[in-house]
Amino acid sequence: MEISQVSIDQLPAEKKMDLADDVMRLLQVREKNKEMTKDWLIFISTSNFKITAGEIYLAFKMALSRQILDSNGKEIDLYPELSNNATGKVISAYLNFKSDSEVYQKAKGKLKALKLPTNEISENEKLKLKEDFLKMVFEEITVNGYCQDAHHLFLELENSGKFNISPEEKKKLYQEQLKIHIPLEKEEIKLKGSYSAKHLLKNFQERLDSGKPLTAVVNKCRSITVSNYLKDFVSDFETFKKSL
Repeated sequence: MEISQVSIDQLPAEKKMDLADDVMRLLQVREKNKEMTKDWLIFISTSNFKITAGEIYLAFKMALSRQILDSNGKEIDLYPELSNNATGKVISAYLNFKSDSEVYQKAKGKLKALKLPTNEISENEKLKLKEDFLKMVFEEITVNGYCQDAHHLFLELENSGKFNISPEEKKKLYQEQLKIHIPLEKEEIKLKGSYSAKHLLKNFQERLDSGKPLTAVVNKCRSITVSNYLKDFVSDFETFKKSL
């Protein structure tokens, strides 16, 4: 399956139909309805979404695997049909996720600053950067019950004895998250274009075959563990900080 990366409003009609077919297969639509398909294609073509066909497909996959939630933080109900209402929720959730990811990248930049030599950043600046980071983690966990950057706190909390996870528990969580990560990673690679995707998919498979833990999955597991621990301390920011 090859999904176009052209913006949905500029996509040729036949490619939009291909997308509709791909999404229907994903949603396991048994009986295709021409009117339903027509209405759906009109909806995605006229709703001014700044999104590509590939991203729409990925958004539905993420919604099915509960990787993105609606504006109320709830799972998006998807049925074997092309629903304009559900599609709007899925695309909005994906675009919010994409926007949040960009915010996370900026936050990670602040974390890197904490590792600079002491002659390049003062202790007060370090404390301020860490305070800002903790506030971001606090806000994310308060709202969503999870922060994808919480893994930066994992070793500190584990070494201080805040939680004790057995190797078996770590392995179980890793395997669970790996099963989720693999198809999502492959879909993201395919979005990069046919030439790049071929080599990236090969490299990704080689990393899987090596048996070495994937850093992204390890970090996801650590973020889940830290978030699960910290969400019991979100009554206020001071209580949150004392739990660290």
